[in-house]
Amino acid sequence: ADDDVFELSWLYSAPTGLEFTRSEVTVDQFIDCVNAGVCVYNGSSSSECNYGDSSRGTHPLNCAAPAEGADFCAWVGGRLPTPDEWYAEASDNGTRIYPWGDSPQPSCDYCVMNDSGAGGSGCGQGGTNPVCSKPLGNSVSGLCDMVGNLWEATSSGNIIRGGGYGVADPANLQASTSHNDASPRSVDNGFRCVRDLDAGDDDDTGDDDDDTGDDDDTG
Repeated sequence: ADDDVFELSWLYSAPTGLEFTRSEVTVDQFIDCVNAGVCVYNGSSSSECNYGDSSRGTHPLNCAAPAEGADFCAWVGGRLPTPDEWYAEASDNGTRIYPWGDSPQPSCDYCVMNDSGAGGSGCGQGGTNPVCSKPLGNSVSGLCDMVGNLWEATSSGNIIRGGGYGVADPANLQASTSHNDASPRSVDNGFRCVRDLDAGDDDDTGDDDDDTGDDDDTG
């Protein structure tokens, strides 16, 4: 993936009339929030958790609770999406089975999953991959990894969507995939953010990069 996909950026979602972060929030992006004194990571230091591993800065943050995701999203001027908002973008308002269309079925050409033809879990990595590593699987608005890599938190309690790197069944990697997870602080779970158009600096429908460095004043 090009380096710019690792920067926090917002993409306009025509199916929802909102903006989503292009990718699941990465470890490096979350560390910016921690360094700004806003976010706190209370997850495990297990080797399966990406936070604290300098080689996984461009991987999505896992092992964080939805409340920690909500804190990050608020810092960048957004919030966690509702399950319905998430589904509307992932399915192009119910017109697609998968974010990329009705076919082909999921494989490691399209998403980070447990694909026996590509080495198994995490497309042979046994865990997450860097965000936006499967551009063929992008959604209608160009969002990365809406299925696969990590299940994604929503604003509705323990409801997560999208499937993760350990999922092998294509039926569990559809835009409609939803799960009520009683243990949301999981190695399989991450998040992305959404915001209303008037939350940004302008209301254009292009790619809007945000500076999430220490001088960010959105906290």
